[in-house]
Amino acid sequence: MQKHITLLLILAVTALACERKTEAEILLDRCMNAHGGLERWNQFEGLAFQVYGDKDTLTSYNQLRDRRTHLIGPNFEEGFDGVAFWTKGDTSLGAIKNPAFFHNLDFYFFAFPFVMADQGVKLKLANDEIIENQAYKVLEARFAESVGAAPNDVYKLYIHPETHHLDWLQYAVTYFDSTNTKFSLKQYKDWQDVQGVLVPENVANFAKDSTGQPSGNPYFVRKFANVHFYEKFDERLLEPES
Repeated sequence: MQKHITLLLILAVTALACERKTEAEILLDRCMNAHGGLERWNQFEGLAFQVYGDKDTLTSYNQLRDRRTHLIGPNFEEGFDGVAFWTKGDTSLGAIKNPAFFHNLDFYFFAFPFVMADQGVKLKLANDEIIENQAYKVLEARFAESVGAAPNDVYKLYIHPETHHLDWLQYAVTYFDSTNTKFSLKQYKDWQDVQGVLVPENVANFAKDSTGQPSGNPYFVRKFANVHFYEKFDERLLEPES
């Protein structure tokens, strides 16, 4: 009897330890809740949006469960069918030359903070930092080995301590250079509520001064419009148009 009770206590303590979240995971939960919640995000199978840049307009269709994609540009199409990347159109375009990098680039930055809940993401609570006189909680994300096309990428999420919104993002891209440690800076300023999920309307890239603060006006802005989530996703949207 005593052994049986002891075993039950061990199992209960083990289960409690498994459920206990780290400070980093708690901060991510607060951020995701401020943006509609992971439970709401996971209710959808698919996502579509248009993105406007300085020179292009793209349409992006995304299967949220397995991350298959279909990206449509003015002179090209590309995507990921779950096994391989495919391309059609003007082969001189950078997106066509590097579909593994470009096919979901806009989707990934659009889908913050929810993509930080993906399997293989390793979270760490970093020291608070100040950007433009505002102190932020900082969440650092790295990846387990062999996760994604560039597992050496590093992301730093700047989360407002009161609203828990994601205001800024720093990231080091290692797809083209696995040793890169230079961080780029994005601002998430304008949000739109789409079907109960708070998603970005504009994401702006800034240069940084010698102290690491944003410098001048943004040099690149992506504008997201016509956003729609699908509870039941039409798989035909992932097929090439022609």
